[in-house]
Amino acid sequence: MSVTSLDQDLAKKRSEQYDNDNEKEVRGWISTILGEELPTDQSFQEILKNGVILCKLANKIEPGIIRKINTSKMPFMQMENISAYLNALKKFGVPAHETFQTIDLYEVLNSFFALSRTLNDKGGYDNIPLIGPKLAKSRECSFTEEQLREGLFIAGKYSQGYTGGSSQSGMSFGNRREIVYNNPFKNEK
Repeated sequence: MSVTSLDQDLAKKRSEQYDNDNEKEVRGWISTILGEELPTDQSFQEILKNGVILCKLANKIEPGIIRKINTSKMPFMQMENISAYLNALKKFGVPAHETFQTIDLYEVLNSFFALSRTLNDKGGYDNIPLIGPKLAKSRECSFTEEQLREGLFIAGKYSQGYTGGSSQSGMSFGNRREIVYNNPFKNEK
């Protein structure tokens, strides 16, 4: 058994969650929207880490949504690009829980699926192809008064019998279950 640090465990867990098929789908989606192929000699994270592709993508979807794209190799300028992209996602209506933090590019893959779903759900973005699952629509159910009345008489799950599973509660070994018992070792006068 080998001992690993928490950082190593988290890195391993993240890499296990990473889906190469999703990456291929997202690469194709970005290339389609941008009208240019992404470099194949770099990893997906390396391509995206400066934020330039992200900003170009947002501007292609909605021209001018990001005013300035920094091409500097300075880390804080790259993070500024990524922050601008995240602000654009917010304006597009992508839920915050489906985005990522500026420093965590692993989650960016999932945010592309969310962006595609959100834009397709909103409408008006016919040139943006859908990748991943479609956004689920809410369904409204309507019941008649008679159906609602009938529902009152359906036995609930917990009223149909014991559902607690097996347990040893109530079992005892050795002494009987008495509150007071005679102790043979105690000297009584």
